Amino acid sequence: MNNWQKTTLKEISRVVTGKTPPTDSKEFFGGVFPFITPTDIQDGVRYCDPERSISDKGKEYQKNILLPADAICYTSIASVGKICITKKPSFTNQQINSVIADKEKADYIFIYYLLQYLTPYIKSIAGGTMTSIVNKTQFENFSFSLPPIPTQRAIAGVLSGFDDKIELLRAENKTLENIAQTIFKEWFVKDESNLPAGWRVGKLGEYVGELISGEWGKDTADEIHTERIICLRGTDLPDLKMGVSLRAPHRYVKKDKFDKVRLVHGDIIVEISGGTADQSTGRVAYFINEIRKRNGIGFVASNFCKILRLKNIDIMPFFYFYWEYLYGINLFFNFENGSTGIKNLNLKGVLSHKVVLPNEEKMAEFAVIGKDCLDKIQSNNSQIQILAKLRDTLLPKLMGGEVEVK
Repeated sequence: MNNWQKTTLKEISRVVTGKTPPTDSKEFFGGVFPFITPTDIQDGVRYCDPERSISDKGKEYQKNILLPADAICYTSIASVGKICITKKPSFTNQQINSVIADKEKADYIFIYYLLQYLTPYIKSIAGGTMTSIVNKTQFENFSFSLPPIPTQRAIAGVLSGFDDKIELLRAENKTLENIAQTIFKEWFVKDESNLPAGWRVGKLGEYVGELISGEWGKDTADEIHTERIICLRGTDLPDLKMGVSLRAPHRYVKKDKFDKVRLVHGDIIVEISGGTADQSTGRVAYFINEIRKRNGIGFVASNFCKILRLKNIDIMPFFYFYWEYLYGINLFFNFENGSTGIKNLNLKGVLSHKVVLPNEEKMAEFAVIGKDCLDKIQSNNSQIQILAKLRDTLLPKLMGGEVEVK
């Protein structure tokens, strides 16, 4: 590390703090410029696809903070340390500081990994208050060691190699899920007035044998709460399906309680509380043995979720893709209630909703296809977890100069 030099982000880049345009000016939203917020950024995922965007008028309103492609976005308020890279000119909200690297001094991909490495230190600057904050001045002025550009690119190349493979596996997962969902729609989205022989109108609840409530447990073990588990919240369900490192908390529950509420192969997990104005409750995930094996620990659902244990686990893929289809057409907005600001899903109402049901032969035929897709997705997710662990093991060694690359 003899040729590594002490520097700051201010010396090697331009740091931009984002801003949300006035939300009552609808003409500022809906366009070609992605609008990135912390909720759009997933741990361990280099690029994000924000739900919202900024229009040309919105761009003119705050053109001085437009980010180019290859800017590094870093959340600096509340959930400090979430990081992504812009794929094209973008905006962020005020919770994000973004780094636009000077190409003569710094490689942007190296800076992306450097900020991951420095995040524990940056979080210590933010403090441990309820709303942790790293302001722009703090963010651009903390010091670190920076190697020459060739070394930066070599280190970035090693770490990017892992993420390139991870992204290919995630792309395959998305393709597999899309294929299964396309087949599902082609086979099962039918006009009720013209159903094939043996098909009928019924309810998804017919396939559910048991509804199991979630359990939050304790954050530390005691004489009663001895079983260490991973507790899945609604916000963790997308991570569970994508194979990213789970942010779900490790907690402790009573042994006899765990035996009653633990997730088992074939279970469906449904979020019953939460959501936003644009996102309904009812997000879903499935649980198979592969998930438990790669995490080496038991799982329960939180008390904001519900476990649906099916009468016949062989039809789980059919049930899962049916639920995803209904969620995708925004059906669950019609089954929400709650007057305190937190939306709750009327799960019994959803399970009693009339839907088209195929005959057993067609359902079983799809279940085989769906199972193959879901099994392959989770096999890919296990590979993703191995690659991510290797990358994260190398990261501090490369950034600390313990391992050199040529």
